Order: sequence, then structure tokens, then C-alpha cells
Amino acid sequence: MIKSKLLTITFIISCLISTEGKNVYIYNEKSNKPINTFTNVRKITFTENTMNITESNDKTSEIPLSDFNFFTFIEKVISSVEMPSKSNTIVYIDTNDILSIKTDNTIDNVEIFSVNGNKILSSIPVSSTFSHSLASYPAGMYIVKTRIGENQEFHKIIKK
Repeated sequence: MIKSKLLTITFIISCLISTEGKNVYIYNEKSNKPINTFTNVRKITFTENTMNITESNDKTSEIPLSDFNFFTFIEKVISSVEMPSKSNTIVYIDTNDILSIKTDNTIDNVEIFSVNGNKILSSIPVSSTFSHSLASYPAGMYIVKTRIGENQEFHKIIKK
């Protein structure tokens, strides 16, 4: 068991995300099925405590970050929508403030964003593992974006 001081989320980020026509599935650790599903999502924005999802009909839903562990996008498919499965990617911060990412596949790209959407790091590890010291980063929430093949995952991490 990996001891971790972070929460994990899988999602797409940039302080304001344009996601025209995508579906968003939100999960928590207690369920293999989505706890919320949003269709035809137009954009996603973040505050320090919430994720705001705006659908194409301009309806905006505010979801507290504490209510979920991860979310993922699935391209809108005309005939059917395939439900996402949890990945085998593990993202954690150890007691020395080292961010570590481990997966079964090759990680093509890693980016770290501040909660307000500023890109702090971009790296191309081309490996199944990645480590980066967060010792110089201030305490707070960060978003880690990984690209593994055609899949993008986003993880919320909390540095204490």
C-alpha cells in the first residue's frame, strides 16, 4: 500500500477548458460507476474548492472538489457511449515531497498546473515512471496531466 498525502482525479485542465461536445464522468473511490455524468460539456473551470461544468445548454453545475476522486472525458459517440474504466496509473507525493507517477504503459508527457491554470512543468519522460520534487512548490492543490498513448489523465494532488 502506498502512503499518500494526495487525492487523485483524472480530468482535462487548463484553468478554462474548452471541451465542446464531450461527456464528463465523475467518480469517487466508493463506486465503479459514475456518481455524476454531464453530456455535451462546453467548458470546465476551477476555483480553489469547486469544479464548474458548463454544458452546451449553458447550464452550469458546481461540484465541490471534496466530493469526487477523479473524472474523465469520453468523446461523444453518435451510436453509443463507452463508459471509462479506472486506469492503472498511480500518482502520489511521498513524505519528501517527491511526486511519483507509475503506470503499466509508457508516459509520453507530464504537465503540472497550479489551481489557477498556470503551467508549472512540462516533461517528456517516455518511461513508465516519473518523479519530480515538489519541495520548492508552495502548499496547495495542483493538477497533474499525463498523456499515455492517446489517453490523457488528470490528477488532483494536494501538497501539504
